[in-house]
Amino acid sequence: MNGTFIRNDSLYIRMENGIFERFQDKKPDYLVLLGNMAFTLRERILSEWGNIPIVLVGNEDTYAPREYYFTGRPIHISNAITSPLVDLRPQYNFTFIETPYMYKETIDMMVQMLPKMKTIVFAADELYHNQDLDRLIHAYITSKYPNLHYERLIGNERNQNELQAYLLNDEPETGMLFSTWFYERKNLLGFPTLISGDFQLVASSPQPVFALRNAYVGKEGFAGGYFYDRMEVQNALSSALKQIFAGEDARNIPFTYSKKSYPFINYQQLQMDGLDTTLCPKDSVFINKPLTFWQKYQWWIICGVVLILSLLIIALVIYRFQQKKITLLSAHDTLLRNMPISYTQIEVFFDKTGQIADMSYRCGNIIFNDQFTPTTDGSQKNAFSQIEHLTHFMEMVFQEKQTVTFTHYFKQTNSFYEFILCPASQKHTLDVFAVDITARKDAENTLREINKKLEMTLGIARIIPWRWDLKEGLIYCEAQKILDHMNFTKEKNSTVQVDIIKASEYFRKIHPEDFERMHHVHENLISGKFAAYQRRISYHHRSRRAKNNRLDGNQRSN
Repeated sequence: MNGTFIRNDSLYIRMENGIFERFQDKKPDYLVLLGNMAFTLRERILSEWGNIPIVLVGNEDTYAPREYYFTGRPIHISNAITSPLVDLRPQYNFTFIETPYMYKETIDMMVQMLPKMKTIVFAADELYHNQDLDRLIHAYITSKYPNLHYERLIGNERNQNELQAYLLNDEPETGMLFSTWFYERKNLLGFPTLISGDFQLVASSPQPVFALRNAYVGKEGFAGGYFYDRMEVQNALSSALKQIFAGEDARNIPFTYSKKSYPFINYQQLQMDGLDTTLCPKDSVFINKPLTFWQKYQWWIICGVVLILSLLIIALVIYRFQQKKITLLSAHDTLLRNMPISYTQIEVFFDKTGQIADMSYRCGNIIFNDQFTPTTDGSQKNAFSQIEHLTHFMEMVFQEKQTVTFTHYFKQTNSFYEFILCPASQKHTLDVFAVDITARKDAENTLREINKKLEMTLGIARIIPWRWDLKEGLIYCEAQKILDHMNFTKEKNSTVQVDIIKASEYFRKIHPEDFERMHHVHENLISGKFAAYQRRISYHHRSRRAKNNRLDGNQRSN
């Protein structure tokens, strides 16, 4: 509530009636009153709107008669007529939030930052709180800084030029403390007009100007001041309103007093006034201070660092992956080179018709290169590319997606190789493995010759290898010609290599002269008396002529 125009009871009543006439059809549910003077309306509020909840935001927790708050009041009115606000709580439903003037702290800050200062000029209008501050500041300077001279410049139309003279005076020994500067001026029609823009003259002052009103801080020309924490006041107001909305009586909400305050400094003005920042209080809050390089580019720096770190991590991952890949390729290459068999990889080229036209060796181990690749003089030991039906085998691999194995004989080196063609991971590429099986082929041929000679020997000697199962009464003959010259009947489970006959069939063929003796031997073998027995016997041939044959070198019990 601005009481600049209110200088007497008549003006006060006019203001009071105007407010309630304006809101006569809009009764409020609660009120937030700004300034102690607004609380002088409490009786009218009670009579018009009832005892509604009120939150009073003011400089001090006292109240006084309304003439105490008139602009330009007589100086002789004492502060003793004020009383504690808490005394009114039983009668009125209200709570209080303090927004104090930090005049003591501001004066201390001026003394600290202006070491050459010898005079303090307090420039303020005739509002009631400035008259209180005039008395309080004078008393504080007298008690704490007796060597400082104190002057008061009252804000009115007559002192406008004097204010300008103070502001333009470049004397480091004079410090100016600025409060509200409102006054009225008659316009051409004789009506009062509120003048509130003279504070802008401060911008042209070559000397630092400190303020008691926080609205001036940050404005051009003001160096700073000491102020309460506005966020603390906002939180207190929000908390009080929430409790009121919840149904709590305002009179039950405790008064809130300012606990936090800070020296606010206009950094740009400080630089213009040539003041040393080291003289500022330690906990100063700088306004309009240019951002540091970090503050200005911190997000760019953070993003750049993150980007660089990301690139480094990606590069490290790629490097480690490549190293691992190189290690694997090296191990793979070592494995291929040290393989005991021949290996190579072939890339196959096709013509327009889809037929294999050419091929090239991509990689191969030492064994393959030694055995199948051309030498420096143009000759080659084994011509792999000249293998008969090689292209056919390759086409089979590509078409069927399966491994193809074949054996080839190289006449030039008299060697046999077994080749394995496998589809590789790359397109139109084959893995080729080659194993020298010459020794195996030679062994097979040798074994085949031995078997052939043995068969011929057995055929000539008519010696029949056999095995007699005495318990089952079966004889296993390991020769296919037994039936050709002995006329035995094959039993069930006989195979191509083994013929099975009954023992009774064998005894039936024995000559009668040897039958008793062989039967006795047979019984002794079964009972275990004989471990082995060897004897020449005679048997009946189909022509009824007796022939002597050596059937077995040894007969053993099973």
